[in-house]
Amino acid sequence: MARRISIPLLADLVIVDRPDDVQSMADHDALDRRFVDTGPFLNRALAARIRHGLRVGHTRLPSALVREDATRLAQADALSERLVPGAWDEASLRALAEFVEGRTRRPLGELVQEAVGRLFKPSYQATKETWQAALAMEAHLRSWNPITRIIADIRGELRNAQRVLSEGVAGDLAGVHATGIALHNLLPAMEQMRADWRNQELRDDLSPMQAAMRALEAPQMVVRQATRPSDSIAGTLNEGTLVLLSTRKAGKYNADVSFLSNSWSRCPADQLVPAMLAEIWRLATEPADQAMQGEAA
Repeated sequence: MARRISIPLLADLVIVDRPDDVQSMADHDALDRRFVDTGPFLNRALAARIRHGLRVGHTRLPSALVREDATRLAQADALSERLVPGAWDEASLRALAEFVEGRTRRPLGELVQEAVGRLFKPSYQATKETWQAALAMEAHLRSWNPITRIIADIRGELRNAQRVLSEGVAGDLAGVHATGIALHNLLPAMEQMRADWRNQELRDDLSPMQAAMRALEAPQMVVRQATRPSDSIAGTLNEGTLVLLSTRKAGKYNADVSFLSNSWSRCPADQLVPAMLAEIWRLATEPADQAMQGEAA
């Protein structure tokens, strides 16, 4: 089922949150990531917010490129080959395992950002500045308040955040998305793991992959824009209709939806993230003597 919000001259939105419907709309041939200025006022404002947020300078991030873009296609294949289970930095995962066990005071945001950043640059160091940049990116993409965004634009907060994140990963645009946007989905996952670890029964009974799947969080929302009038499960789409896919809600019932694994816009880390979470749980629950041996090695 899909909900339609249609207010003449103001908004033309579709909200989809059932797994099958999310998958159907994700694959709809009239929906893409153009995010051009068309449609009612709110649609134009949201498209502009996404268009300005998902870029560095004048170059769009891979997560904002359209379906048939040659660069997107090449980068998606290359990233899928790079972001495989085991590609992570062991030291940064051990630091996250220490968070799960409650043995570190370092901020969770920096721990997660460092683990993600080292998938793109082995020497990546998360700092207060890089973490604040990630928060600025998230705030821009989540805010529905145009005045707040205008003030932030005047101050150059978004441009500065994009610059800081780009420098951190040596200009890797996929790395900018990962360290500025995607990492926010891992924070609630780590908090869930920490809560599960504190429950002795769960700590003893959950396998690493079971713990990972309990903790896994999809993006709150994925947005697509209709490129032309077309029929859909929500009725007729107009050019410029924005479709909001509630992947986090739908992903609770279908893990493939969390990463849109069966869609053209599949997340290239769909195999890596569950495996990485499972490894963090394994490190956090392994016997103390094995942990000491691992550190010595």
